Amino acid sequence: MAADNEVEKRIAIANEAAEKFKKARELTKSKDFETALEYYLFAFDNGHLVDGWGGVRLSYIPGEIAELGKQFPPALVALRLRRDERATIIKTGTCDTRTIHELISLNRYLNEDEYAQQLLSEIETIPDYSSKLLQYLQEKTLEIRQEKLKEEKKYDELKPLLAKAGRSAFMSMGDYEGEMLFAESEEDQKRNKRYRDYTRQTAAEAFELACGLRNLKIANLISERLLKIMPEIETYRILILSALKADSTDEASRLLALCEEQEELTKTLKDSLLGESPELEKALIRLFLSSA
Repeated sequence: MAADNEVEKRIAIANEAAEKFKKARELTKSKDFETALEYYLFAFDNGHLVDGWGGVRLSYIPGEIAELGKQFPPALVALRLRRDERATIIKTGTCDTRTIHELISLNRYLNEDEYAQQLLSEIETIPDYSSKLLQYLQEKTLEIRQEKLKEEKKYDELKPLLAKAGRSAFMSMGDYEGEMLFAESEEDQKRNKRYRDYTRQTAAEAFELACGLRNLKIANLISERLLKIMPEIETYRILILSALKADSTDEASRLLALCEEQEELTKTLKDSLLGESPELEKALIRLFLSSA
C-alpha cells in the first residue's frame, strides 16, 4: 500500500513538473518573470521523474532559464546555485555520473567553461578519488572545450572523443533511417525534418573530428553513410566546410568531385563564404581554384 502511494506521488509530481514547464513559457511571454522562474525551477528539480524528459530537463529547461536570466538576473543565480550544489557533491566522490552530467549541462548554459576545468583540476588532486568518476568528468570537460580546441586546430587533444562521436553519428543516422521508413503522418514528417538537421550536424561534427585527426578511414565511412541517406546539396556543403575547417583539403576536393550537381554546389559553397572566418574563406577559394 505504501509503495502504491509512493508511485502515485511520483506520477503527480511528474505531471505537475510538465504542466509548470508549459506555464513557465507562457509566463515568460507575459513578462511575469518571477513566477516563470519558480515554475521553471520546479520543472528542472523534478524533471527526472517525467518519462522521456532526459534531454528536455538538461537542455531546453536550463537553456530557457539562462535566456530568462538576460532579463531577470535571479534566473542565472538559481542556475549557478544548482550547479555549485552538484560541484560540492562531486568533490566528495559519492555521486554518480548523472550528477556530473547535470553539472556540465547547467554550466554549458551559464557559458562558464573555465568553471568545469577548474573543478576538474581540483578533483585531480584529491587522493583515492573514484577513477570512474574522474574519467567521466575528464571526458565531459573535454566535450565543453571541444569547439574552442577545434577553432585552435588542436584536434590531437580531442582524440579521446572520436570513438564516442563516431558511435553517436552512426546511431543517429540509423535512427533517422528507421524514422523515415515508418513516417506516416504530417507530424511525423515535420519531426523527421528536425531530426534530419540534427543527424546531419551530428555526423558532420564527427566527420570534422576524424578529418582533423587524419583518420580518413572513419571520415570516409561517416561521409559515405550520410550521403547515402541524405544525398542532397546541403549535405555536401556541410561536409566540405567541415573538411576545410579541419584543413583536410584533399577530403573536401574528393567530396566536391563526387557531387553530380557541380554548378549548384559551387554556388551554394560561394554563398557560404558570407559570415565565415577569413581562414575558411581562403580555404574555399583554394578549393575552387584547385578544382577549376
